[in-house]
Amino acid sequence: MSDAQDKLDEAIAWHVRLNSGEADAKAWDGFTTWLEADDANRAAFDRVEELDGTLSALASELKTGETLSQFGRTPVRGSRRAIFAMGVFAALVLAIGVAYVARDRQPGAVEYATRLGETKSVRLADGTAVDLAAGTRLTVSERHVVLLQGEALFRVTPDPAHPFTVTVGDREVRDIGTVFDIQRYGHDVAVVVAEGEVDVRQHLGAQTGTDVHLRSGAKLTCQDGDKAVTVARVDPARALAWRDGYLVYENAALSEVVRDLNRHYPEQIAMADPSVAELKFSGVLKMDREDAVLERISRFLPVRVGRQSGGGFVLRGKAKGD
Repeated sequence: MSDAQDKLDEAIAWHVRLNSGEADAKAWDGFTTWLEADDANRAAFDRVEELDGTLSALASELKTGETLSQFGRTPVRGSRRAIFAMGVFAALVLAIGVAYVARDRQPGAVEYATRLGETKSVRLADGTAVDLAAGTRLTVSERHVVLLQGEALFRVTPDPAHPFTVTVGDREVRDIGTVFDIQRYGHDVAVVVAEGEVDVRQHLGAQTGTDVHLRSGAKLTCQDGDKAVTVARVDPARALAWRDGYLVYENAALSEVVRDLNRHYPEQIAMADPSVAELKFSGVLKMDREDAVLERISRFLPVRVGRQSGGGFVLRGKAKGD
């Protein structure tokens, strides 16, 4: 059996386990470890998840135990798992293609922006690669970037004579050649270093704050106008999983999860009461269909997903007996 087939079999097994309704925190930890161990694992799981999405339309037919064969008009009876297995086989035969994101190469000052639910990759004139998360806006002038809002990952082309700088709020991130991620939402700023080292300096009018030197695996958080900063150790792979369409959480408040989801999807999510917002969530969320993401959350937390009359979703606590 080929390595690709092995990866796909493992991905199917994880998909079935995580959607069984019996997966616990230990299962999610195991899945996260497997997912991050090899890029081929992530690619295989993406294929399985995408295929499962295409099969969701069959659910109503499967309730009657009857659907039509792809190879004729003869009704075929079977479980959802059997149909899923047929779909996986078909996917192998058809060899689902991989979509590539086009990279812009525009010299000089330029603005880049993404809408909700959209990501973009651009390559700057000096060769530096920038990945923009959903709802991001930044401007570029030679080796200087201003991050106005959102999140961006930078893979900087080394040039010791011309350091690469990013202005975010009242901070400036200075780098020669490395990989780092910056977030700015409102007045909140976060910098994660995946490779190499960077300096972060605060500018308050005529005053210049002390540099904070960050090495690989460090995360700095701060707020505009506040001299205080917090530096902690993080797993860069988890912090930067959004580039591959995943969000990873460990004991995070549901309010934090919803805040992130609302940056990725145009249909906004509300929470019915504070007790729902305080629920803790640990796991990996694949950012495909918004309703599918919320359904996964409801399997692991005592919440119900509903629709709001004015549009969007609402999360409510489950009553006893739900």
